Amino acid sequence: MTRSIERIKASTKTLKNGQCACCQHTVTHKKGRFGKQIPLTDKDSLNGRCLRCVPFPPNTRIAVVLKYSYGDYVGQVLVVRCPPIVGRKDGLGMFSYTNGDHYKGSFRADKADGYGIYQYASGDTYRGQFRCGKPSGEGKYTYADGSVYSGQFRKGKKNGKGTFTQTNGMVAYDGIWNDDVEDSPLYRALLC
Repeated sequence: MTRSIERIKASTKTLKNGQCACCQHTVTHKKGRFGKQIPLTDKDSLNGRCLRCVPFPPNTRIAVVLKYSYGDYVGQVLVVRCPPIVGRKDGLGMFSYTNGDHYKGSFRADKADGYGIYQYASGDTYRGQFRCGKPSGEGKYTYADGSVYSGQFRKGKKNGKGTFTQTNGMVAYDGIWNDDVEDSPLYRALLC
């Protein structure tokens, strides 16, 4: 009985000298002003342990902020193994790429999957279904100049029934698309 009480006390230690009670780390994952690492505080810990060492059961979803060399992710992660936390982007989240692109929507197995909005640095926007990180299913692609394609996508390309509308509102093509190419260009020539 006393051993279990001692174990509970050991696992609920508060931070001592800004160090994690488990791994002895003194800094968090986040950076403060001027890029300096921020010391651990009670806000960055759970029962005296830094978030790297807090045990989460497998298949638990937690909210995190992840920093990569190519961008930042804010959203849900599905924990695969812990500690240390090993997980993958799964659930709702937002990814900001260093090139200026932004994605906000559903993730599954580290890729965009489900409904989402992808804003390109060029000003183009895609709203619709994603599968394995690429537009697939029904969606609407708005170009920076104001022209719009609304229809079906497969593996990131226009595939299936779709309508391309010019910036002036005139329908330039309404029909079947195959790998980003109009299936019947003669129809387009007759419309123009």
